[in-house]
Amino acid sequence: MQYPTLMFERDDRASDLRSSLPDVLEAHDDLSERVCGNDGALKEREKHLVAVALAIASRCDPSVRKRFGHALAAGVEPREIVEVLGITIFMGGDVAAAYAPQALALLESSSVQEQLDLTCLRREKKA
Repeated sequence: MQYPTLMFERDDRASDLRSSLPDVLEAHDDLSERVCGNDGALKEREKHLVAVALAIASRCDPSVRKRFGHALAAGVEPREIVEVLGITIFMGGDVAAAYAPQALALLESSSVQEQLDLTCLRREKKA
């Protein structure tokens, strides 16, 4: 399967895009923080779990990896993410079940740790 290669090619392009459109992507990051980065009726960690489920349902590797990093930074445990993966399979049927191994591989990958590190760095810069 060539998914990992495509995934990293997308990341290189994402870096180029961030350089070309810093204001747009910074605004997107700010929106993510405003929506998920605080407690409301849902706790921050619950919001991140919902975002994880939606990212998995979209089957977008970079989004899944980013959401995993944000969720872990908010204190979500990997086993909770795996449980959300099960709910996503239940709700998404065969398509979600077919993508689930890829999502699980992303959760276990070092690229999620890199995303977690980036998420924590961005939070520190804003503080």
